Amino acid sequence: MKTTTLLLGFLGLTITLTAGQDSYPGRFGGPRVVLYEDANFRGGSLVLYPGERLPDLRQARFSNGKRVNDRVSSVRIEGGAGILLYDDFDFDGQVIRVTDDVRNFAHRYMPDIAVAWNDRISSLTVVGERRPVAARPGPPVETVIRRAYLDVLDRPADPDGLAYFRGLMLDQGWTEKMVRDHLLRSDEYRLTTVDRIIGRAYREVLGRDPDPQGLANYRRLLLTQHWSETRLRDALRSSAEYRNRRLALR
Repeated sequence: MKTTTLLLGFLGLTITLTAGQDSYPGRFGGPRVVLYEDANFRGGSLVLYPGERLPDLRQARFSNGKRVNDRVSSVRIEGGAGILLYDDFDFDGQVIRVTDDVRNFAHRYMPDIAVAWNDRISSLTVVGERRPVAARPGPPVETVIRRAYLDVLDRPADPDGLAYFRGLMLDQGWTEKMVRDHLLRSDEYRLTTVDRIIGRAYREVLGRDPDPQGLANYRRLLLTQHWSETRLRDALRSSAEYRNRRLALR
């Protein structure tokens, strides 16, 4: 680790500044975050400042020389800074927004897979000082969640789901896309909603229930290719069965 030593002979003092920590000019006392290798702010540390983005923590090192990737266990927030932590490289995967000290990430859990954040962080973004909350652009969080439920699960959002995703969007920085992706991976969507969407489209477009072959085919397309109900209906309308039905009804 690169260090710079200043010898102040007239004071008889030796000051050692560690690169990547407090040697950054003009940053003393300002907003910053400190990542720690161990719980309770112990072990190797890494100091970061607002505006820094690290897409791959395999390239970062703690003060003791160890890699940061998958080794963060606590974080200290100073001067009103904040940090977005991701469990995958390039700011992907699960995300948590932290604006206060966390003594032990073993007690913070990911929403999708019920796994703690401890030793799971692979990329991050540091944000600046907290300011008075202004009016949020776009629709309110509740409107976004209700819309996602209707579009993906084909039903209104229940109170528990609304509260759950509201907390994720406000506290952990989830976007509407992340909410929708979570719903698309849910058992309810895969086991119930998909078949209901296919059955409704068949009855309204072709006037009948789906046959086993058609159900299996479109179930695969909705689950693996993420087809929308609109695309499903367009496919049914392009079929020979639909054209023949239209001719018969004339």
